[in-house]
Amino acid sequence: MPATICQDFDALVKVTEYDFDLTNAEFRAYCEARGVMNRIARFAMTASHETTKEQFFNQTRLANPMPDGSRHQFSNKEIETLWRIFLAGKGAVQDCWEIFIGRNGRYHKGFTQ
Repeated sequence: MPATICQDFDALVKVTEYDFDLTNAEFRAYCEARGVMNRIARFAMTASHETTKEQFFNQTRLANPMPDGSRHQFSNKEIETLWRIFLAGKGAVQDCWEIFIGRNGRYHKGFTQ
């Protein structure tokens, strides 16, 4: 039986070390099969492990254009909320990675799509 992926948002936000490998196609398929490739995780996967809060704030300041061409400017409070969602997404991916590689650092050989 596969290990359970953490669902605790506050715990996922507290993850501070990341070493997941998104270039690993088997890992991405594993995330997809485990349900980790949701909107939050996809958002987190668009940035590098090293994305700082300042970089995130600068990149997130303006939302995607609206149908009328206008752009909403996020408040600092809104961006702070998005930052927490971003961190939780990265935390979920890291948690999935640790389950994927197993406690002894080996990839799960039995995983099939």
